[in-house]
Amino acid sequence: MTPRTRPWNRAPQQVYSLVTRGPEDGWNANIMTYVVPVSMDPKYYLLALFKDTRTLDNWQQKGGGVLQFLSAHQSKLLNTLGKVSGSVKNKHTQLVRQLVYCPQMKEEIIDGIYAAVKLRQITMLPHEGGDHLLFLSEVEKYKNYNANPPLLYHR
Repeated sequence: MTPRTRPWNRAPQQVYSLVTRGPEDGWNANIMTYVVPVSMDPKYYLLALFKDTRTLDNWQQKGGGVLQFLSAHQSKLLNTLGKVSGSVKNKHTQLVRQLVYCPQMKEEIIDGIYAAVKLRQITMLPHEGGDHLLFLSEVEKYKNYNANPPLLYHR
């Protein structure tokens, strides 16, 4: 890492995957790094969702989703989750062998994540975040699964 690297690319960030469900074709997941906890009581997260994506459509229709905290050993999933939109490729079909049902979240999640948080959308912030829309969300439930180290992104 050189001093010429942009400051926002220097600090490692947790890599997440947001699971959302749509009315027609169901389960979708993506890759997220623009996720920030912003309150302890009640527990809120601020999410930035990329415009014109299946994840955004599902999130807005259902008003929430499950935020998965990816583990370091799951880096091989990044291409499947992030390179191609769920509007183009059915990610559930690609990942079905790696999914497990989580009764606490009432959702299929990726096996091996170290934690999951069920989020409910509170509001969309009135200011767009460039190529993303910003959402304040409240934690409804959470579950820790294991002590695996987190998958971190940095350039």
